[in-house]
Amino acid sequence: MFYGDALTMRSICLSLLGINIVVLLMQLFVGPDEPARSSAAPPARALSGASLKMLSEAERDILTEKAGANKSSSRNPSASNSEMCTMVGPYAQLLHAEYLVERLAAMDAHAAITSVEVPDSVAYWVYLRPEMSEKEALRRLYEIQSKNIDSYIIPSGELANGISFGMFNDQSAAQARLEEIRMQGYQPELREVERTHNETWVTLAPGEAEKIDAAVWVDLLNQQPGLEKRQNFCLGVARG
Repeated sequence: MFYGDALTMRSICLSLLGINIVVLLMQLFVGPDEPARSSAAPPARALSGASLKMLSEAERDILTEKAGANKSSSRNPSASNSEMCTMVGPYAQLLHAEYLVERLAAMDAHAAITSVEVPDSVAYWVYLRPEMSEKEALRRLYEIQSKNIDSYIIPSGELANGISFGMFNDQSAAQARLEEIRMQGYQPELREVERTHNETWVTLAPGEAEKIDAAVWVDLLNQQPGLEKRQNFCLGVARG
């Protein structure tokens, strides 16, 4: 019976030892593995977020570059030949320009008459600065004219209610007039003014001039002295 009890106690001790070994192995391998996985997960998510951010920024940069290229192209009419209009002129008489428009329409080429402002020359304006009111300008004018100085009130524009002493084509003549007025006790000023004149042209939208044969163009341009056919940027020209 003593032998049986000893055998039972030995079995219990071995069982406890086995359980302790299993628990120790679980603490060594299973326990540390969970923190390792939980601590490793955040860097993985952070890396994924950084990658998405970098990709988003790269796509935005590409779209920005494309938008900038499109804007640059729209600001530069020479980037496309389709933005070049054909102009024929200048015509001394509007009737002759209308005649060309009719002939082009008969050949299925649509055109329109355009008035073009062209720089002419530079003039030199001698004047006094504007007065506070028209009444003050009249008073100043009477005062100046009482000294036999040729002058008049500027009726409109930036210098309205100012006093003009004339506009001169020659700068030296304008300077002499300036000194003459100064000798009378006034402080006139001198301004350069660009003179312009309007010319009448016939304008064809892109692709319309190509409908007409080159030999026909030669005949049309010979209808009147001084006519020329040129390419220019389209400014508000309606397409046919």
